[in-house]
Amino acid sequence: MLGPLESLIRLHELTVDKPDVKNRRRMRAEVDRCKLELPPEIVDRHEYLVGRYGKSALVPIKGGCCTGCYISVPSSRESLEEGLYACEQCGRLLFDESKVFDLIHA
Repeated sequence: MLGPLESLIRLHELTVDKPDVKNRRRMRAEVDRCKLELPPEIVDRHEYLVGRYGKSALVPIKGGCCTGCYISVPSSRESLEEGLYACEQCGRLLFDESKVFDLIHA
């Protein structure tokens, strides 16, 4: 079982990058598993943002800025889920790159 941030990142990869057709059934099962591990509000928001922004619906925070709209993100930002935030300007889903690095190398 993945945490919320890992599940959302994996869901985003599967939704946006469209892997080869041969593994469609396995991909669909993984998408469904990721959706079950996330709150419905996050899944709905992600689907809306993918429709609006495509690949940049989920972006990292770099240098204290949203890498979608490049507006400064307050350090006192409210978390949607652990390590997951929303940009107050453009609404994109944001994550702290250092958190993802820590998760991958843990």
